[in-house]
Amino acid sequence: MATRRSPHRHFGPASALTRRHATGVLLLPAWAALAVVPELLLAQPASGPTMKSPAGPTINSAISPPTSAEITFLLDAVSSSACEFRRNGSSYGGPAAAGHLRDKYRYFADKQQIASAEQFIERAATRSEISGLAYELRCRGVATVPLASWLRDQLAQHRATLK
Repeated sequence: MATRRSPHRHFGPASALTRRHATGVLLLPAWAALAVVPELLLAQPASGPTMKSPAGPTINSAISPPTSAEITFLLDAVSSSACEFRRNGSSYGGPAAAGHLRDKYRYFADKQQIASAEQFIERAATRSEISGLAYELRCRGVATVPLASWLRDQLAQHRATLK
């Protein structure tokens, strides 16, 4: 009978990585869970108390509730937009773009580098940290605009409706 091998040859036989609990549940080594679910590595804050934002990321509690609500509004506006978002030469739909911005929001908030919606736009939604290229928004029938400009307009409209 042939030994079943892992698709990753350097790991050796699949049976070397896994074992079954007495109940029949397949058990994996602890490192395998981290390899499969990298979000577990990001779940622990660098320091300080945290809270779960309606936008999804774990954020530092130094961000005020009104600011958190404005950032949530902006992320929801991106997610629900029918426009195309350009990042590093590739196009993304609203939900994917919002997910990327949420990740950047989490990163900068945990480093206590975001204290306002304007700082969120500047730090997380203006340009790629890798390439330095500006994020852009392209809607049908409208010229391509920088994402940061569009978000500033959305924020201004949102604040005007609250007055």
